[in-house]
Amino acid sequence: MDHLIGRCAETLRAAVDRAADPAEALAAYIEAFIRFQDDNRDGVRALWRLAAGWKAPGRDSAFDDEPLVAPVREVLDDGQARGAFRGLASPVVAQSILCSVEGFHEAFTADPDIDTTAYIRELQVLYRHGTERADHG
Repeated sequence: MDHLIGRCAETLRAAVDRAADPAEALAAYIEAFIRFQDDNRDGVRALWRLAAGWKAPGRDSAFDDEPLVAPVREVLDDGQARGAFRGLASPVVAQSILCSVEGFHEAFTADPDIDTTAYIRELQVLYRHGTERADHG
């Protein structure tokens, strides 16, 4: 379990680090997270089954999601600092994004033939509009 989460976190960090600006980094995070799940469906299913019925010792949940949410929270903070994003509550928006991308698990379970690219694009558009400044022209 930790190995799969570690690989996912490394994938997310690499995607964000390659991006030229905060908006690109946000889009890259969303795509990398969903593609990782798509490429690792069996492992992701197993992780969710385990998480549904077990808590790690000393934790409130089965695993620590900080390595998964930290990259996007940092993108949001950087985007605000650079004037690329509107003022927002980074922890809240980052958690919302994490929940949205993790939701792909349910989508591919319900529809194994889901159009992954279309799913990615919809979330990218949603969060681009949700983070952009009002004076964005």
